[in-house]
Amino acid sequence: MPLCVSYGDLSKLVKEVGLKYKELNRNPNLSFSICIETDHTNLFFDPENVRIILDNLISNAFKYTTQGEIKVVLRNISENNIQYTEILPLR
Repeated sequence: MPLCVSYGDLSKLVKEVGLKYKELNRNPNLSFSICIETDHTNLFFDPENVRIILDNLISNAFKYTTQGEIKVVLRNISENNIQYTEILPLR
């Protein structure tokens, strides 16, 4: 799959995909939340590939979690003086 990289706010995409799953969740024993630890995450990324990856991660979390909490976290971290942005699905 070829990359189509553009500059944008990754947090908007994470919120958009996450809200879809929040609305689709019909399990009263399972809560879903989105935690954006940074206000704006402007960087270069491929929106379509990130959307596909997020959909797969979140749908698998719902598939294998019957109760409790699923949380998607977007945050910036620093390791060895290098800044990273990461998306974590936590269950």
